Amino acid sequence: DIEQNLRFQGQYFDDETGLHYNTFRYYDPQVGRFITQDPIGLAGGFHLYRYAPNSIVWIDPLGLTGFFSASTFSAPSGSVHTVYQQVIDWDLPVNTRDGVRTNLDLASEGRSPFVVKNGSYSQLNLHHSKQDGLGSLFELSSDTHQKFGKTNALHPHLPLQHPVNPVDRDLFNGDREAYWKGRAQAEINNSSSGRSSGSVSCG
Repeated sequence: DIEQNLRFQGQYFDDETGLHYNTFRYYDPQVGRFITQDPIGLAGGFHLYRYAPNSIVWIDPLGLTGFFSASTFSAPSGSVHTVYQQVIDWDLPVNTRDGVRTNLDLASEGRSPFVVKNGSYSQLNLHHSKQDGLGSLFELSSDTHQKFGKTNALHPHLPLQHPVNPVDRDLFNGDREAYWKGRAQAEINNSSSGRSSGSVSCG
């Protein structure tokens, strides 16, 4: 018999453990997940233990489009970020102190829109990957941020800031407002051209 130890792309079967070796970590074929977190954190995707995207968070029936779409944002402060955007229901009604507004209304004013998670409204945060003030940004729901806020995936340096690129909150407040205004304007532009999209480039 010929022994075949190759498994999924990049994986090699380890007979002693029954796991699949994948250069930096091991994959457990019984559960369909890695046994340790992705060493590059959220830069590799939202699910830190997956080998391939989880179909639950993929939005197209053929599994060809991811939950997050990458966009480039040139911030007023001068930094340039890759932003991983979610699909947003721009017509979603939101109760505010000023009455009922839509997500598009909120974003047009530089305010954070909402998504519905597990039947409840959750405001989107513009979150720095691994607390890096010059790194990638994620549109992350408050629900998810609260759930994973104390993990290394989101805040590996807590209670401290990033050792090289700490977030300047005063600068970022202006950047965040400009980001949501740009996101809203991009949606308005797409809608007026007849191709509305939940996830678009801005900046």
